[in-house]
Amino acid sequence: MGDIPETVQSFIDKQPVYDRRRSVMLPILRGIVNTLCNVTINGLEHIPQSGPTLLISNHLSFYDPGIITAVP
Repeated sequence: MGDIPETVQSFIDKQPVYDRRRSVMLPILRGIVNTLCNVTINGLEHIPQSGPTLLISNHLSFYDPGIITAVP
């Protein structure tokens, strides 16, 4: 117990690369979503200011994860 599988360690090691990609792609994705989509946000008052939160969509399409990520 305590040994990290090689595949998990590989994923952990790649996080700095993923963070750099996210820092570049997020503004681009937000620009595209704001230009092409009419996103309506309901219930912001129910999201806590701190602590863990789950954002759930009803999966109208396979674009949902990208749109949820891009909405500020």
